[in-house]
Amino acid sequence: MDCVLIGVSDRSALWRHGNIPETAYTSFVKQYATFLAEKFDNIIVTPDDGVYTDIAEAFGQIKGTKPIAYYPDKDTYYGIDHIKGNFDKYDV
Repeated sequence: MDCVLIGVSDRSALWRHGNIPETAYTSFVKQYATFLAEKFDNIIVTPDDGVYTDIAEAFGQIKGTKPIAYYPDKDTYYGIDHIKGNFDKYDV
């Protein structure tokens, strides 16, 4: 079963607006990724940068595989140049 992971990109939103202290961020990512790895075979994200990609990469380390990434290859408004550097981390 696959899991599509979307959410906040700005890591600091978790400690600025949430209740996760900045010092607990790495632990949060690992715990979240571990939970997802127990429930899902694959994780799907947009190959940008942020909380969801940190979790996806940790998930991949746990599973021993690359997370799946979809990206808007026809996007002419924002383009994809800002995410191309992350493609090697994912099965795109």
